[in-house]
Formats: sequence, C-alpha cells, structure tokens
Amino acid sequence: MNVTAQRFLTLEAAIDLFFSLPDDEREGASICQLPPHEDGNITDEEHVNKNDFSEVVPDDVCGHVEVMQCCDEEVDSPTACSNPEPRRKKPARSQSTAGKTKTPKRSLSAVWGDRATFDKTLPREDPLLLLEAFPELADMSPFMLFSKIISPEYLGSLAELTA
Repeated sequence: MNVTAQRFLTLEAAIDLFFSLPDDEREGASICQLPPHEDGNITDEEHVNKNDFSEVVPDDVCGHVEVMQCCDEEVDSPTACSNPEPRRKKPARSQSTAGKTKTPKRSLSAVWGDRATFDKTLPREDPLLLLEAFPELADMSPFMLFSKIISPEYLGSLAELTA
C-alpha cells in the first residue's frame, strides 16, 4: 500500500489540490483536518504590521489540513484506506441502432441560471387598512384573532401530539 500525504494551512488549498487530481487518484484520496501540535505556548497575541496589506496568517493555527492518497492494488487488511462513498457510475451515452434513436434522460438536479424573465408587474395599489377591509376584526386583540383563525379542536390535536 502506497500512502502519500501533503499538508496545507488552509482548507481551500487542500480542496484545490483535491479537485486538481485525476479521477482515478481522487477516488482514493481523503481530506483530514488534524489537531494542532501543542507545545504549551499558545497565546492570543497577534503581531500585525499595520502597513503591510498582504494576507495575514495567524501565529497560532488550530491544526492543519492534510490530503492523503491511498494507492493500493491488493489490500486485505481492515486498517487499509477505504472509500466511504460508493463509486458513482458515469452515465452511458445513448447510441442509435437500426434507425432507432434513444432520447437522453433528463437530469433531476437543479441548474441555476439567469434566464428567468418576469412578464407580470405587481399592481401599484396600496393595501387596504384592516379597519376598512375587515371592520369586525379591527377591534379584536391578537389573542382573539389567533383563536378566531385557529380552532380549539386543532389546538387540542396539537396538544395530544406533543404530549
């Protein structure tokens, strides 16, 4: 079993390396966040040069990120690297045979885009006041409005479900 590991300071750098790997190497790779090596000298002091506008790296880093690759042809030990997720098969291309054409199946994943156009315009009317629209509700307290909208039977069934 051949195991190689690379350490990174940030998770973004580890993910960049992970996604730059070829597919066959990515299947055996894993990203691990390791705890810091404590030497008992952890402080909350920062020494920042106010005139330096470059990226500031903290003195005390809470651990490090490591990308490990397990490359093994034949592994029988239970402690060997394992892939927690099952391999995903790539969809097969549809082929036309004997004049029959198969239509490709649509993907169920959502795709975001900025193609939506809205033709309806909202009316520019001011909403009616509660006193004008529903004069019988205007004098009720919030509790009375709640009890008018939600029936006591429904509240009783909710109480039974939570008991």
